[in-house]
Amino acid sequence: ARAARRAWTLVVAAKAEADRRRFKEALSLLEAALRREPGSPKALAWTGEVLRRSGKPEEARRAFDAALAAEPGNAWALAARAEAKRALGLTRDGLEDFKAAVRLNPRCEAYADFVGGRPPRAEHAFLLAWRGEGRRAAGDARGARADLDLALALDRFQPWALLSRAVARGDAGDHAGRLADFAALDAAAPGLLSSAAQGGGAL
Repeated sequence: ARAARRAWTLVVAAKAEADRRRFKEALSLLEAALRREPGSPKALAWTGEVLRRSGKPEEARRAFDAALAAEPGNAWALAARAEAKRALGLTRDGLEDFKAAVRLNPRCEAYADFVGGRPPRAEHAFLLAWRGEGRRAAGDARGARADLDLALALDRFQPWALLSRAVARGDAGDHAGRLADFAALDAAAPGLLSSAAQGGGAL
């Protein structure tokens, strides 16, 4: 138990370093956490997130795979792995991870942990897409649009946000907006729209 507490303290410190863009220092802390608690799903998941933010999506995906093998119900690791897969051009597989994250935790409780009281950055757009889709599915059209619009202001090529906002616009009767988002999605992630449709629905 003491080793697990110490490992978590190191993970928290690593998160703070990652927020400062000090990725090398963050990874060193996470390596120390894994030495204290080998196989820690939280340390593995944050290793994946730091690698993702530092532009190493393949290494990030492997770390997320390990984290999810240890803790399959980790919704934010699924959503972050979706982003790593997107960076690798595996957007269809990424969409499945994103949908699984929304099903597991539609309120996106990870948002507060990632962003806190600070303004969100481009790296947080996937969290806004996740929370926005959860709100859309729950019938909160206004909250969904606010989240999805902000996600796309931060990252105009965010495919999960484009797909969700297209559905939200269609639900609201804004068919021109729906078509515009679908066109943007097809440009950002060719083939994703047809794949989603073949899966029996957009999201």
